[in-house]
Amino acid sequence: MPQVRSQSAKPQRRRHPQRSTTRPKSRQPTRQPVRAATKNKHLAMLSQPSSRIGDTYTTHNQMLFWVGWFARFHTDGHTYVPYELKTIDCPIIRSDGSPVLDSDGKPQVMRCVREIARSEVGGTVRWQLITWNVGQVGATFQPCASLEAARTDFAAPVLPVLCR
Repeated sequence: MPQVRSQSAKPQRRRHPQRSTTRPKSRQPTRQPVRAATKNKHLAMLSQPSSRIGDTYTTHNQMLFWVGWFARFHTDGHTYVPYELKTIDCPIIRSDGSPVLDSDGKPQVMRCVREIARSEVGGTVRWQLITWNVGQVGATFQPCASLEAARTDFAAPVLPVLCR
């Protein structure tokens, strides 16, 4: 005759494995090599015809390229954390200081992005005002003493971009 077990006599299964009490290793950024075809595809985007953004000299493709550049900068091992962002239109000037004019005689502007970034080095918080020139490959880094100082500079009028 078969034996009958009560419910309490059944061996109990754990639903979740016991979790480790040790802390996981800090995640290191992975830098995988970029294939040449992918890199050239992104650069090729800049040479494609594209509409301009508003009344600026900056094209839609330049802005898309900048967004990828911005994302890589903030994820590939850099310690800067974006805190505040805004887009601004910077006037374009020649090396002699004269403004670059369009066919209608209006001064040309280029889309720039201002950013307040926070970093922590050795337990000390540091603030930077970064101005990204979207239509050119370039950025200006300005250290700031505090968040309030960074916000003051963030609101200040922009400097013109030198035409190359």
